[in-house]
This record gives sequence, C-alpha cells and structure tokens, in this order.
Amino acid sequence: ECDISSTDIRFAFENNLIIDNSQISRYVDPQVYEYIKANNLYKSKEKRRMTIDEMMEDLKLLLSKDRYVHSLGVMNEAVRIARLYGADVEKCRCAGLLHDCAKQLSSAQYKWLGITGSVDPNGVAETRDYDDGGKAARHGRAGAVLASLRYGIDDPEILEAIAVHTTGKPE
Repeated sequence: ECDISSTDIRFAFENNLIIDNSQISRYVDPQVYEYIKANNLYKSKEKRRMTIDEMMEDLKLLLSKDRYVHSLGVMNEAVRIARLYGADVEKCRCAGLLHDCAKQLSSAQYKWLGITGSVDPNGVAETRDYDDGGKAARHGRAGAVLASLRYGIDDPEILEAIAVHTTGKPE
C-alpha cells in the first residue's frame, strides 16, 4: 500500500522538494520521473517573493474557505497590533496571512517538507501540551518551510513568527 497521492507528488515538484529520482523512486517509476522532469509537467514555483495579493490568490486555492477567511482576519489583526506597538507592518501582514498556510496539508506533504514528529525549531523535543499530539506545533514549523519554498519568504523574523505562532517563544 502506498501512502501518497498524485496531489502530494505534484506538491513536491511544485515546491522544489524533489532534487533527484532517489527522493521519489519508491512512489514513481524512474521513467515517469524523467518524463515529468523533461516535460516540466509540474512546474516549480518561481523562487521569488510573491506579493501579498499573489499570496492571497494562492492561499484561496490551498486552504478551505473558512481557513482562508481566518487567515485574512489574522492578517488584519496582525497589522492592527503592529501599528499599536510600532512593529514592522508589512512583516506582520505577511506573517499573519501565511501563519496557517500549512494547516491543511496531508501527512505525506508534511513529510515532503521534512516535518515529522514534534520537535521545536531548535531541535528540542516539545512537551505534548496539545490534545492533537503536537500537530498544532507541526503546522507552524511546516508553514515556515512552505512560506520560504512556495512564497519566497526569506526574512528570518517572518519565518520564525510563522513557525512559533502556536507555541510562542520566550522574549
């Protein structure tokens, strides 16, 4: 039995997660892999930072309607709080919008992003404070990886805010 779908495979190609055939050989025949690469079937996202409008359009496709509306609300609240405390409004807008970008990924997609188990961004095992066995923390870490790979975010403050939005961080 194979624990992966064609959606998961497309996701991996689109987000530049597959470097060579060894990473996908147990799911895809080598000739199929070569055909996909040769014909650029699943075009990878351009490695450039998307605009907020482009991110919003992409999130409409990636998230459920309710999760998308939630993300817009968090973005607006992040902007309000940034203005109140003198933080960088655009960084907060971006982190707020993307905070749940990985919330609805499949288990296979989390694996493609390199997110397994319950480990904090510093590599320390997390306590299981959540009823969901650490999934809340997992989607934050996965969101930071996805924000970098899919949306071109390279600002460490934005990525960290996404990674720890469910667990918090000292200071």
